[in-house]
Amino acid sequence: MTDAERVLRVLLHDLRTPLGVAQGYLRMMQEGRLTAAAETERAVTKALSALGQTARLCQDASDFIDLDTGGDRVRTADVPASELVAEFSRLAEHKSAAIASSAVTDGAQVSLAGDAGEVAEAVFVVVRSVGSGRTLRVESTPGELRFLAAGTEPAGGVEPFDLWSHGLAVAAAGRRIAWSSGLIQKLANGNGLIVTFPLRHGTGAPTTA
Repeated sequence: MTDAERVLRVLLHDLRTPLGVAQGYLRMMQEGRLTAAAETERAVTKALSALGQTARLCQDASDFIDLDTGGDRVRTADVPASELVAEFSRLAEHKSAAIASSAVTDGAQVSLAGDAGEVAEAVFVVVRSVGSGRTLRVESTPGELRFLAAGTEPAGGVEPFDLWSHGLAVAAAGRRIAWSSGLIQKLANGNGLIVTFPLRHGTGAPTTA
């Protein structure tokens, strides 16, 4: 199955619930089954929320296709790694997520497909896909910048992470991370996730740890 077929299959599956919810509330209003003003207001709120979800799903699909078919049109640029960390930290704070961060090596850069805010949001979407109750950590070495949603990395190491099992938003975010030379892996005990970016210093090739 191609990625385009996956997008279509997931989109068709995920659209059914919010469209059904919106249709149900609108039908109740059309049939006059909601007589109290509070009931009508609640139905409108629920229908609008469901329609908003369909719009986000369509945007997620569009984002994935744009990144998947972009080829040479997807441009990357080196930005300070500290800028990516700052954007991620601001987003985590805005979402009331606990975060611990270590200092980034001076002069370190990451090559991003998009601005730091867009990539930070993609990382946040991916790491939060394994659960919102985990503390987020940012770690930096001379060669790598790592974003983790876990306590400690187990001795068993890491294994591949199935983006598609978490929906279109995570798949689209994962594709932006991949275009930014990022690697997404699941901790082997199933208790967390790690996103790793190679660090550059100046204009040279990625450093090694």
